Amino acid sequence: MAFSFSSCDDSTLLSVLRGRLDAHPLWPRLLQRAITHGNVALLESYQLAVLARDERDDTCCLQLGVHYSSLITGCSCIDDPSPLSELPEYLRIQLQLDADGEILRLDALDD
Repeated sequence: MAFSFSSCDDSTLLSVLRGRLDAHPLWPRLLQRAITHGNVALLESYQLAVLARDERDDTCCLQLGVHYSSLITGCSCIDDPSPLSELPEYLRIQLQLDADGEILRLDALDD
């Protein structure tokens, strides 16, 4: 059954995309490579925002903003000066989806 891009609102689309991204093997690597503040990406909590949406024939191209967190990991010594606190991170990605809503292409966009 084909996934209908035009008939779903952004929140429904983003909910579907979260499951697809979580299962995509490239997803953790993209988040890790985009880190600017920490050194380990936290994969379990992130928010998506639709920045652009282009539907053509049986594909859909999306640009998404991804807000996520990272950590600066230390040695966990008692005198380690860097406590484990979450740091904000941001990444823009582009997705190309097929008619079933499956990811055909996933790319990080340079800012």
